[in-house]
Amino acid sequence: MRSESSSSAFPPFFPIVLLAVSLLILLVWQVVNVSSQAKTLKAAKAQLVETLKQRDPQAQQALQMQNALRALTLDLLKLAETDPKADALVKKYNVPPAPSAPGAGK
Repeated sequence: MRSESSSSAFPPFFPIVLLAVSLLILLVWQVVNVSSQAKTLKAAKAQLVETLKQRDPQAQQALQMQNALRALTLDLLKLAETDPKADALVKKYNVPPAPSAPGAGK
């Protein structure tokens, strides 16, 4: 009887083996997850670089427009010193006086 009660269907280290297999499955799942996230991150980075390249001409155009408007405003302010119509425009639209140097107000 002793031999029947001491023998079981599972070996004594079965719970440890089961825990090790569970941990191995968990680690494999984590590695697969991190790998897919890395691929997604690389794709998003490539898309960001492409978007920034596409926006560069728009930024250059905006900068050119800003410079042209700044020059127009400076000309209007200079003309307002002698021309009453230009002075009326400056007063009507509250055009601020020109800074001493470009970018000084920033």
